[in-house]
Amino acid sequence: MFHRMSLGKPFRYMFFVIYQWNEKHGIRGSIINGVAGAVSLLALNVFFGIQLLLLFHVSNFATQMLELNARLTAIIIFIPLFGIVWQLFVANGSYKKFGTEFDTRSERRIRMRKVMFTTYVVLTICAPLFVKTLIHAAP
Repeated sequence: MFHRMSLGKPFRYMFFVIYQWNEKHGIRGSIINGVAGAVSLLALNVFFGIQLLLLFHVSNFATQMLELNARLTAIIIFIPLFGIVWQLFVANGSYKKFGTEFDTRSERRIRMRKVMFTTYVVLTICAPLFVKTLIHAAP
């Protein structure tokens, strides 16, 4: 039988892991850092998508912005995403329920989640760098 999973669940888990890590290490502003960390990874995914458009010579507003100023494009991507995630997770207090949502006693499930999270982070960070190299290597 097909198991339905919300697309938001992996993102909630990503926020939860970052937030929980900040809490565990006594970092002040753990909620803001949790949102900023999760949004940074999500923004890198959007940035990667725009880079792919650029690699395949698709010209639109986003690719023109990226060619003009990559830092400004990153800020334009980050700020609205931060606001959206803040509203969805923090403003309504739903982040407080993530602990029970992701609480598990299964060591296998915990290991699998750690592997998937680490793989996602590594790929999210490396993919834009790889595409940037391809863009600069293209004639």
